[in-house]
Amino acid sequence: MPPHPCKAYRMEDCSCHTKTVFRAFGRRFPDNPPLQYRYGRGIKRSNLRPGDLVLFDENRNGKLQPWDQVGIYSGNGNLTHASSYFGEVVASKMKHTRGYWGVKRLNLR
Repeated sequence: MPPHPCKAYRMEDCSCHTKTVFRAFGRRFPDNPPLQYRYGRGIKRSNLRPGDLVLFDENRNGKLQPWDQVGIYSGNGNLTHASSYFGEVVASKMKHTRGYWGVKRLNLR
């Protein structure tokens, strides 16, 4: 099932959340995890910093697809993301999100 249209603060999926947050910092990108993965530069997981985009291939099929997960690293192993399980934006431990795909760092200056 494709993601619903981005309706910030009302019907946020994961990529709508990241799109909304980064728009506040002057960055614009699409409401779609694979397309968001095209932005920024790749970072090793060991070099994560707060504000990095973290992407997950949740069904672990080897493809990053629009219904996979993207969140914003907030430090200490935590990720801020729109959770379909909870139906809201949450902070959770990255270790509880399946299928780590990669990290992108956006230049916000």
